[in-house]
Amino acid sequence: MIIETKIRIPRANPNIIQRLSLFEKLNSGLQRKLIHISAPPGYGKTSLISDWIKRRGIPASWYSLDIRDNDPVIFLNYVIAGLRTLNQSIGKRTLDLINAPQRPDIESIIGLLINDIQNLNLDFLLVLDDYHLINSLEVHAVTRTILEYMPEHMHVAITTRSDISIPLARIRSQNQLLEIRSSELSFSEQELVSLFNKKLKLGLSIEEIKTLLAKTEGWIAGLQLTALSIQNSHDVSGFIHHFAGDNRYIMDYLMEEVLSNQTEDIQGFLLQTSLLEQLSGPLCDALRDRDDSQRILESLEKNNLFIISLDPERLWYRYHHLFADLLKQRAQNSPKIESEDLHRRASSWFDRNNMPSFAIDHVLAMEDYQQTLNLLNAEIERFWEMGQHAAIMRYGNLIPDDIIDMSPRFSIFYAWVLASGGM
Repeated sequence: MIIETKIRIPRANPNIIQRLSLFEKLNSGLQRKLIHISAPPGYGKTSLISDWIKRRGIPASWYSLDIRDNDPVIFLNYVIAGLRTLNQSIGKRTLDLINAPQRPDIESIIGLLINDIQNLNLDFLLVLDDYHLINSLEVHAVTRTILEYMPEHMHVAITTRSDISIPLARIRSQNQLLEIRSSELSFSEQELVSLFNKKLKLGLSIEEIKTLLAKTEGWIAGLQLTALSIQNSHDVSGFIHHFAGDNRYIMDYLMEEVLSNQTEDIQGFLLQTSLLEQLSGPLCDALRDRDDSQRILESLEKNNLFIISLDPERLWYRYHHLFADLLKQRAQNSPKIESEDLHRRASSWFDRNNMPSFAIDHVLAMEDYQQTLNLLNAEIERFWEMGQHAAIMRYGNLIPDDIIDMSPRFSIFYAWVLASGGM
């Protein structure tokens, strides 16, 4: 049975704003085979492409995927059902073969379907929404075959939370691939003004807009959920100032959509590494006493799990700010997470790898002031010579005075900084 809502273009949110620059980019995708939109949950992938289709009047066949579509027969039935919303004559013979007791091989069936599409006098788009739910090699093979043999007047758009398990190098080399990722989907300042002040009438100042943009990094779901909180807040400025990943709407969304869907091993990795401002494979290995962290980091990035690569070599990463807030809160409440031991391991690793500021910060987080001073005293002269007086001031302000008095070396440099006004 075909569930009709799976082949209907989703209805647009009334508060959606037109993303004209992305619309222009999508327009260029109609000159290519494949539009690949890949980003974590809540970045507006489905909303973007459905709004673009409706506003531009693009003939489109829509298919909303779920885990039950990991069967090539079900998959093809829905693809054809979607195509028949454009023209009822498409795929009749193909459907008969798919559902026959002794059906031919899938490639022959797809070939028949491609011939039907070839005879369709219409430039159109096939949308496969939420393709990350597909893990069947057979279904991937169907998609790959369609992409390889489809006629020029057919285009495919795939939305996904992770890079698809279909080789894209050839399509990319032929200039037949348009890619849109989270960095482009993130809201700009002007778009946030349009959403919050023009659509939702929240009346926020530009400074408040900029603060929210910095804290959410333009993450659309986070901003929309933030709007719910603002509408129920009696102190909007105070809410924005204190806004973080422990906001209950953000927390509920992330818990449901991200953390709860991860394996126990991945959840453990996320919580154990949440205390790190930056992550690398060797550093995470040191914290976890494991040797698989680089593979996990690369998998997290591939699956768009709110992790951001910090260098072209993919050696260093960080978590999305809001996601990091959530992980830290969960880690604090988890009896399985021994924060002090993790901070000590992190500090030792940074110290061994000549990254003293990070090493100091981690022992300081443990409130191990004696070890903090031991590390500081080894670096304090270099900090002074490099003009890192603000760092000396910050450390001095965080360490109790009676502890500082026990370290003449640090006391001298700290006094010099205080005398110079921290400059």
